[in-house]
Amino acid sequence: MPRDQIGETRAALKFTRICKYWQTKGRCHLGDLCTYAHSYDELRVQPDLAATALCTRFKRKGFCKNGDACRYAHGQSELRRLPDTSRVYHEAPKKQEEMVGQIH
Repeated sequence: MPRDQIGETRAALKFTRICKYWQTKGRCHLGDLCTYAHSYDELRVQPDLAATALCTRFKRKGFCKNGDACRYAHGQSELRRLPDTSRVYHEAPKKQEEMVGQIH
């Protein structure tokens, strides 16, 4: 994956999970540098990144053993743009257990 695409992917994933330090300790030593959400108001919907990057195996060898199940695009025609990540959760989860899968 090209460096610029890595940066775009990281930006798309920013604030899609709750910071484990903020959640367990109420603070995070990284502060504004942390890429995880420090409140439920900051929490964004995790985007679908399927086919937003080219399959390196397909590019090198001309085929991919994963076929249609591959999460990467097999050529420019299949390549999708990164989705809009501006949507946020509007309601904080009622229970901490609801967020277990989203803690980093």
